[in-house]
Amino acid sequence: MQTYIDLLNSPEPFFPGGNFTHREVYKKSAEKRLNSSLPWIMEQVRKWAGNTPVKVNSADRDHIPPGGAQNSKHLAADAVDLGLTKKQLNELNKNLIQFLDAVPKLTGLGIYPWGIHIDVGRDMENDPPGWD
Repeated sequence: MQTYIDLLNSPEPFFPGGNFTHREVYKKSAEKRLNSSLPWIMEQVRKWAGNTPVKVNSADRDHIPPGGAQNSKHLAADAVDLGLTKKQLNELNKNLIQFLDAVPKLTGLGIYPWGIHIDVGRDMENDPPGWD
């Protein structure tokens, strides 16, 4: 059976048929597993942003960074920040309606100069989307 360290060092993609490795997603903490919807959504971001490599800036977090939201979905491994180039952001913006149609489980979206924040798994009635 593969250990978690073996998995981190494996060149195999995080999501079968995908482009992201385990090491890219779990840079700091291996204690939580990323929400099962996120790897597929990450691949959709890559696809709709021009099908070029994107950088995982942050996925699961074990702390709240300075200025970070107290209820950040990163703490529950329900969010990811992806670094995109200006060209990729422009491409994603051109395809935003199709992207949103393709990812029905997306419950939080932030588009910033550095890239995109996405989160899933919100209780929409008790925890409306925000910019965390």
